[in-house]
Amino acid sequence: PFLAQTIASVRAQGYPDWELCVVDDASTDPEVRACLAREASGDARIRVARRDANGGIARATNDALASAKGEYCAFLDHDDLLAPDALLRLAEEIASHPDAALLFSDEDKLDDSGQRRLPFFKPAWDGEWVRTTNCVLHFTAIRTQILRGLGGLTEGIDGAQDWDIVLRVAESVGR
Repeated sequence: PFLAQTIASVRAQGYPDWELCVVDDASTDPEVRACLAREASGDARIRVARRDANGGIARATNDALASAKGEYCAFLDHDDLLAPDALLRLAEEIASHPDAALLFSDEDKLDDSGQRRLPFFKPAWDGEWVRTTNCVLHFTAIRTQILRGLGGLTEGIDGAQDWDIVLRVAESVGR
C-alpha cells in the first residue's frame, strides 16, 4: 500500500509540472508490477522501468536519473508521502534561488492514523554540520546537470548514498 500512497501523493500536488521516474529494482512481488502499471496508465508524467536484476538503491536511482528530463531531481522513496504543496514550494524556492545546486526541506513522520509525529526541523545550510551529520535526508532536490556530472549516486554504499551525494554536491559547488 505504501507505493500506491506515495504515487498518489505526487499526483495530488498543487504544482502540476512534474515527472515521476520509477524504477522497479527487480521486485519479486507481482503486486509491485501491477501497482506500477496501474498508476502509470493514463499519466504520461509517470515513467516506469524495471530492472532484470536487483542492483540496490543507488543503481535504481541512477537508472531513474538517466530518464529524468527536469532541471532538478527530487528523491522519493517508495514509502514517502509529499505534502500537497511540496512541489509548489520547491518550485518557488527554485524561482527565488535560480542558481541553487541543492534544496532540502523539513520532514516529518506519520503515525498509523496519518497524524504527523516526530518533526525534523532543519536549519539553513551549514556546510560544517552537513559534513559531520547526515541531516539533509528527505525531501531533497538536486540540479540534474550536477547529479549527472558527478556520475549519479555512488553504488555499493546503500544506506549512505543520500549523504554521500549531498557531500559530493557541496564539494563540487564549493559549499
